[in-house]
Amino acid sequence: MSFIARLFYNNKDWQQPTNVDIFSHNGNGYGVLVNHKKTTYRYGFEEWVFNPFIKKLRIGYLESYRSIRPIAAKVDKIMLVTRKDDGNFYHIGNILEVEQLRNSDIEDIKTSLIESNWKVNIQEHFSELGDNRSFEELIHYRQHWNDNSILKDRNDKLDTGFCFNIRYKKIELFKSNDYVNLTTLAGNEIRLTITIQHLGKRYSMQNLVNSLSNNNRLKKYLLTQIQ
Repeated sequence: MSFIARLFYNNKDWQQPTNVDIFSHNGNGYGVLVNHKKTTYRYGFEEWVFNPFIKKLRIGYLESYRSIRPIAAKVDKIMLVTRKDDGNFYHIGNILEVEQLRNSDIEDIKTSLIESNWKVNIQEHFSELGDNRSFEELIHYRQHWNDNSILKDRNDKLDTGFCFNIRYKKIELFKSNDYVNLTTLAGNEIRLTITIQHLGKRYSMQNLVNSLSNNNRLKKYLLTQIQ
């Protein structure tokens, strides 16, 4: 089956956290606070999916896998979309053969990351944003990384939990010039915005296709993407 999931917008091709809190949620923003001294950066964990240590393990983070219960089946394809600061939604890549991590996977992954100097690597990334605190001082980040729970509890107001929740076979992100403007393709059919505006949800691509009129350009494009 094929799904659609939204990522935080990132203007560095998801190589480092760059999301300035453009789209706030009740004034709080999405993600973990990174640099609290200069600008309100929000660290969406999927923004570091190409970190070499994470890539080697073929693990990552999707917000849409945190706020739902465990899924047994492997998803064939997730079409990754984001909303840029122009307000439009774009298809920016795909992730293939995705399955949710189980709590039993966590300790082995933590061990692998620690052995790969993960703490030093994280500190270097934060430093690129001008945040020179040590890993131990990155409290907002560490409260996620140190928690064994990979699922968001309904009553969890702090949004804590382990910061990786999926395994995958392959991930491909387009170059920024190759992003596909889905909002333009959708035209005056507003179902696109209604459907994929939430970061914490994953949507069936087929259901979106079924909701669009036959001559809609977005529908025709989605049909080329369904597996």
